[in-house]
Amino acid sequence: MNASIYTHKCVTIRIDRHLEAHIATPRTRTRTRTRTRTPRQVAETSRSEIMRLLKLNGELSVAHLCKLRKVTHTAVRRHLSSLLKEGIVTYRIEETDIGRPVHMFRLTAKSQSSFPDDYEGVALNLLDTICADSGHRGVLDFLNTANDRLIRDLRARLHTRPLEERVEGLCKYFRDAGYMSEWNRLPDGNFFLVHKNCAIYNLAAKYRQFCLLELHLIQNVLNTKISRQQYIFKDQSVCGYLIHGEEKS
Repeated sequence: MNASIYTHKCVTIRIDRHLEAHIATPRTRTRTRTRTRTPRQVAETSRSEIMRLLKLNGELSVAHLCKLRKVTHTAVRRHLSSLLKEGIVTYRIEETDIGRPVHMFRLTAKSQSSFPDDYEGVALNLLDTICADSGHRGVLDFLNTANDRLIRDLRARLHTRPLEERVEGLCKYFRDAGYMSEWNRLPDGNFFLVHKNCAIYNLAAKYRQFCLLELHLIQNVLNTKISRQQYIFKDQSVCGYLIHGEEKS
């Protein structure tokens, strides 16, 4: 009987120790770290959300924006003031039966560039259609016509300036078009123009005629010898052009 009791006690002891060890071992908990956003990131998010709400609703008052965003009047007015100065937002004054007139805010045409678009997709579809009908020769003819028109426009704006100012003006054109372009003068009197982003990457990846035409455009607008030194489609991070400092006669 004692042996039976002892046996039961041993079992009980074993069970207790097992449970004690199990309880004593801390469980590994996966902690989800929340990234703390900077004040600037918070401000940019609020600004973007205000623009999105105006896009969806057409016109909104400060009170409506506060209600939808669940933020203070001060915060909304601060963002609206900035957007007004940039010409992205405008307003009209709406008279009310009771109380003060209400300012109704809406987006301007300038705001369109802040929203997603699919220009590249449309252009690619257009080129695919031309290619299907007229082959790559047809694509090249079409792009040549567009490129020649652009060359004429840029030359009309820049041709009276010295070469360095033309380089600067052409760089600004590319920068405004999304190429993240920069230029600098080299010690030997030449220039170097670099595109840190290809604004038409998907188009150029399929139709390399764009790359040839870009080289042709730079050479004709600047009226000097150009050579491509770096090329994104050769697994390099940028497209870089050496611009010779001596103009063509």
